[in-house]
Amino acid sequence: KLPLPDASADVIITDPPYGGNVQYMELSDFWVVWLHEWINVDGVTDKTNEAITTRHRGFEGAKDLRHYRDMLYKIFKECHRVLKPHRWMVMTFHCKEFKVWSALHLAAHDAGFVMAEHDGMIYQPGIKNHEHTINLRRSGSMLGDFILSFQKVETQPRFKQIPHAEIGRQIERLAAEAVLHHQRASLSLIYMKLMPWLLNNNLLDKISEKELVPYLANSFEEKDGKWYLKANPGD
Repeated sequence: KLPLPDASADVIITDPPYGGNVQYMELSDFWVVWLHEWINVDGVTDKTNEAITTRHRGFEGAKDLRHYRDMLYKIFKECHRVLKPHRWMVMTFHCKEFKVWSALHLAAHDAGFVMAEHDGMIYQPGIKNHEHTINLRRSGSMLGDFILSFQKVETQPRFKQIPHAEIGRQIERLAAEAVLHHQRASLSLIYMKLMPWLLNNNLLDKISEKELVPYLANSFEEKDGKWYLKANPGD
């Protein structure tokens, strides 16, 4: 629990774990061995309440997406408690896995937050020297971060039911805005354009990452990591 009274904070800025991208406490066990006398830890760290997913399953203490979402919900609920009405929780996030995005967003939604429809997600390009670090090279990582803005609300809007065909049309329309604005667009820029709409309509559980590229391929073509508008859409 945060040492703050209810409705007392103007803004919260945070940086939650990106699913299973980094196994923070497991890695910390290497240096805890030397520091245990100063940090009052006997043996390895207690990882019970760590808000991550573990990359491997089937062992005692393994953490799945349900655990990740539940832990984020508890954290975000406490953020909701201390924020003043209609104020903002802002965070950075970095992941290509739709299921991880969905877990994060649903945790925020259930805790009483709504992502801003406009400028709710801003892409921050990555640092060139970080492109080849281990955590960025693994599957599910992307270069750069997204800055997400969630507003505290008292009444949560209900998710709309959207036909699958309309989902495809909306994906193509939003992707076209990104591509036309920049003449070309990386997948990160397209994500930035798509994610607020997909998240606020709870659609990430209905469309997988593998389905996204075929949607884009209807109207765009990919060259050297960039997407361009096709001369003859539908070919």
